[in-house]
Amino acid sequence: MDEILEKLKQYLNSLEQCKIDWEKLKEDGYNISSTDEHGELWFNAVGTLRTFLKRMTLDACRKGLKSEILEYAWLDDVIKYANDTLEYYRSLAGLREIDERSSEVACNFLTLAFENYVVRVNKDFLKTCQQFEIEEKDMLKILKMLDRLADFYVSNCYSCSIIKKDFKHESDLSDAACEKFTDLVEKNYMEIKMNLIYNRLCYLQENR
Repeated sequence: MDEILEKLKQYLNSLEQCKIDWEKLKEDGYNISSTDEHGELWFNAVGTLRTFLKRMTLDACRKGLKSEILEYAWLDDVIKYANDTLEYYRSLAGLREIDERSSEVACNFLTLAFENYVVRVNKDFLKTCQQFEIEEKDMLKILKMLDRLADFYVSNCYSCSIIKKDFKHESDLSDAACEKFTDLVEKNYMEIKMNLIYNRLCYLQENR
């Protein structure tokens, strides 16, 4: 943790030295490309912040950084932004617990999740939560996030290699679980795409 903190301090102190219009950047939703002038530094800082936030609450992170770093006017907003990017990570906490116990069971869960929630809907599937040693509310969080991620990857036509890399980044699951998720998206690609098209058509019909 000390090593991560020192690295984070270096990145944030370096960002403070850059001539960045923080208000405009916030208004733009922190939309920075890695090829922008300060892009690489920004992504290093946010990536390290994400690692820091995975180990503590938002408030604890703020207090910890403020005790170590100058209270830059823009820092709170950047910490909140980094924290918001961990939505998928936190929602998949129950799946990481399953994966830590057995990657084989996690892969089986993913297969069932696609069969009973992402591609088709089986309302009774939530009743199997005890089989995976998780609460029903946590299972529903996992299923919703898997569904959102699958939709996102298909709607953006991501390749398998990009899906696996991004899913690993978002979830911190084992390589076996990430490979299984990627295979399931690829296997069900057309059905997921058709579901997206159908839902879009329904939305347009309802909002004519």
